[in-house]
Amino acid sequence: MPILDFGSSTSGLRTEISNELASALAAVLDASGDDGGRYDTRTRRSLVQTIAARAYGKPLLELAYLIAAADQLSGRHGYVGFFWGVRAATSGAYRAAAFALAGRSAAPKEIEAGADELIISYPGPVFRVNYGRMPFLAALLDFCVTALGFAELDDEISAFLSGPKDREDMQSFANGLSRRLYDFLK
Repeated sequence: MPILDFGSSTSGLRTEISNELASALAAVLDASGDDGGRYDTRTRRSLVQTIAARAYGKPLLELAYLIAAADQLSGRHGYVGFFWGVRAATSGAYRAAAFALAGRSAAPKEIEAGADELIISYPGPVFRVNYGRMPFLAALLDFCVTALGFAELDDEISAFLSGPKDREDMQSFANGLSRRLYDFLK
């Protein structure tokens, strides 16, 4: 079995992981982008720690809001265009994409590109996703796609996007995705 090494940042914690998990993580961590890897070292480390600790509940809720907003902002390109439309997943790239898309006349009024965050005003409380958090959320979505399969996950996302989008719907989608990841990690 492969060893997952967290290095000196966690006092040399090492743990054995399945070959399937190792392959899924490697596919995301080794993804290429402009001038190197798609994700920077900090993003990759955060993804590994989140998956290893099974602490993906709150990030999946953030991801649900971001998927819904990205799908509306990106028009015909949908959430796929937003997340994978940038080669290097950086906060600057996602900020630029959000500003460009939110500035169009057809942009939905409930989604605003603020200076530091995307502001999402669906029914319920306003939800904010910081641009600095988007590379990690993109890596988490990449991991979900790799671990669970794009076609099946895209069907779930499409069903989610076709319905209403209030806080309860976001939470329900995130909980379903969390259960699927938990089953994968067993």
